Amino acid sequence: MQLDALLANTDRLPSLPKVVQELVIAFDKPEADVNHIAALIGSDPALAIKILKVANSAFFRRSRSISSIKEAAVFMGLHTVRLLVMGAGMVGAVRFLDRDARTQFWRYSLHTAVSARYFARLLQLDADAAFTAGLIHAIGQPLMRELLEDDLAAVDEVAVFYDERRAALERLVLGYAYPDVGAALAESWHFPPQVAMAIRAAPAPFENSPFSPLGACVHLGMRVASGSERAEAQAMAFALLDTRVLTTLQLQADVMQSMPSMSELTEGLQALVA
Repeated sequence: MQLDALLANTDRLPSLPKVVQELVIAFDKPEADVNHIAALIGSDPALAIKILKVANSAFFRRSRSISSIKEAAVFMGLHTVRLLVMGAGMVGAVRFLDRDARTQFWRYSLHTAVSARYFARLLQLDADAAFTAGLIHAIGQPLMRELLEDDLAAVDEVAVFYDERRAALERLVLGYAYPDVGAALAESWHFPPQVAMAIRAAPAPFENSPFSPLGACVHLGMRVASGSERAEAQAMAFALLDTRVLTTLQLQADVMQSMPSMSELTEGLQALVA
């Protein structure tokens, strides 16, 4: 199945909840109104609870609690709320037949997101965009698994979904890979262009032009997250890394030594992917 044909399966594609679609439109308006956006989020209790939990988490290190969606929007900024809403909407939109598979997928994705955000902050890049790209960088995989199970059987025997070789192997078999699907979906949902670009570039930053620094941050996040799934120490994450990534980003090879633990980086954010 070609990529266009796969994306044409509209009845099988993940669908953003109606309130999230309305929020995307509201956020895109130049005169985006905090009261209107807070009301929209509040109309979906599950989404509102997630946003409030994240706003009050150690992730934002706030000295006092946030008690309303409007307060959360004012404190975090509409840009951050937009990305959290879109991320939370995606988590609820993707179908998994197996609960354990869902748990592992979103755990890995969250670990990628917080790690990408960490590196982006070091580089003074858009950390929120890096987080969002990291969270949904592998969003194409569940769809491909549902529609192309037989085609990907040989790939599954060699590389699990978080294996660094996965995208390259999929391209050998299909001519395209999960980041191509994920980037196309992000574009169709009107995610910021830099998010789609980072998703497409993440598995192999130097195979895309122009070079995406955010994509490289997600690439590093993927390394840390996949190592976590293999129960490796964080310091091992860069053992086989293409040194051009660190050189191009002007990061030192010992950057992992000062990186907080995964439990610290994700503290309070589990609600987003629950």
